[in-house]
Amino acid sequence: MSPQLARENFFVFVLNQIKNETVKSKEETQLQQLLLEIGEELLQAGTINELLIEKTNQTLQKRHYFDLHAQFHAGELIVTSQFSPSLSKFDRNCIEAIVSVLEALEQGPIEMKRCEQCSEWFLPYKRAKVSKFCSKKCRNRANYLINKEKNNDHH
Repeated sequence: MSPQLARENFFVFVLNQIKNETVKSKEETQLQQLLLEIGEELLQAGTINELLIEKTNQTLQKRHYFDLHAQFHAGELIVTSQFSPSLSKFDRNCIEAIVSVLEALEQGPIEMKRCEQCSEWFLPYKRAKVSKFCSKKCRNRANYLINKEKNNDHH
């Protein structure tokens, strides 16, 4: 059974949005490529290998992404973190997606697939034995096209 992502489907959402994003910097390109590599590795193995973990660590350490604040409030230690204000929305989404998938991988493998109809990334439902499509819409479209092809062959 695959673990749930910390923000359910957020990693998948960001992966599917990457093709619509225009990267502006070398750092954004690196984050984009890293996300795609993680997605491909999950697709093949359900987890990520040590080399990809090392690459992830190196990518995240190159730039200042987080600010960590520790302070006492009413005698209790309060630790908070927030994204650096200089981050673009693209960077922030990529980092959140990476953190989300890494937290989920702590619990075990993640089953990822690509839709046979639209090629979008998706996490199949837990009870589905064999999922080929990301949605009912794609499944219906694929069946329609199969039936249309069959009807054309008979005429």
